[in-house]
Amino acid sequence: MNIPREDPAMLRTRAFIVCFAVSILVAAAATGTAAPASEELWELYNSGRHEEALAQAEELLAVSPGDRDLVHLVGRFLFDLGRREESQPYFERTIAGEERDWRYAWSLFYMGALHLDRGHDEAAAAAWSEVRDGGITRNVARNATNNLRFFALDDDFAAWSHLETAHCRFAFSPQLATQDLEAFANAHEAAYTELVDFFGGEPATHVRYIVWGSVEEATELCGIQSLGFARPKLCTIHCRWDQTVGHELTHVISFQALQPVARTGLINEGLAVCFDLNGRDRLATARAAVHEAGLSELDLAAWWEDPSGADEGLLYPVAGAWLKFLLDRGGKEKLLRLATDQTLPSAREIYGEQLDAWLDEYTTSLLAEESP
Repeated sequence: MNIPREDPAMLRTRAFIVCFAVSILVAAAATGTAAPASEELWELYNSGRHEEALAQAEELLAVSPGDRDLVHLVGRFLFDLGRREESQPYFERTIAGEERDWRYAWSLFYMGALHLDRGHDEAAAAAWSEVRDGGITRNVARNATNNLRFFALDDDFAAWSHLETAHCRFAFSPQLATQDLEAFANAHEAAYTELVDFFGGEPATHVRYIVWGSVEEATELCGIQSLGFARPKLCTIHCRWDQTVGHELTHVISFQALQPVARTGLINEGLAVCFDLNGRDRLATARAAVHEAGLSELDLAAWWEDPSGADEGLLYPVAGAWLKFLLDRGGKEKLLRLATDQTLPSAREIYGEQLDAWLDEYTTSLLAEESP
């Protein structure tokens, strides 16, 4: 039986894709010769004492306001701590100097990220292109190249079609030229509204879709080995034309709305399947997958704590139906609490003693004979 489901790319492509996004999420130590004070501050920051490192950097900068190392460093710390707007003046001060060194290149790189936050794609592309072509350091040039590709902003995407709705931006492969691009965009905009209404929050920026014509095309241009997947922190989705409208978007919207403190494979993927908006019977789909696999028993709690032991073709439909079960039995408020802390201990606190009974009931229903 060919069970309709999302391509379980999140589990298969993380290692291939992370290089394209990590440069905006993590502040790697800049390549260059930093002053001793800066080196000590980086050591403090990298040990996890982020706020302390920032406070000390700001104190030192107050004494030495012309120190470019410290100016750049305060900007980097603010950016990585999520205070991105506050970081901009420090990057601008670094860029304003005549020196075209590693501090300049990294500040320009982060300015590209700030431009992207505001939906200024051309400015972001210009900043990253200058960093890529400047030849200042190999590390920052590589990160700029990766971001230009990941966000479909470099010259290889010049022939792509672009559409924008109220909340989403779409880049379509030339291979999709005969498809109804406007209908695709409108369907995903409608899904955005529906999911935001349920999860109670939305991103501060557009959701970016890169819609590929084939996996082969994605591999050739970006090294992507399978589709689709979402990067919720970056509000970016790489997908195929024929995916459900809600799956990857649920990853983005639920993350941005709830800012989960802990995620698990079972609940995270279960949410995406439960809200993929394709209208199918979740329980019937999950039961069919279980019977096709020939399972005579199923330990959902074990999958919850370690999903690596579950075949991905089973995990998705089983997790999706389980989230629908919890929504029907426990209601929306409790499901949103679970989506915020997705661990099994959190679920036991939210649902109490009835959780074990529900787990038994649900798994028994999956293993029962299929309905005629």
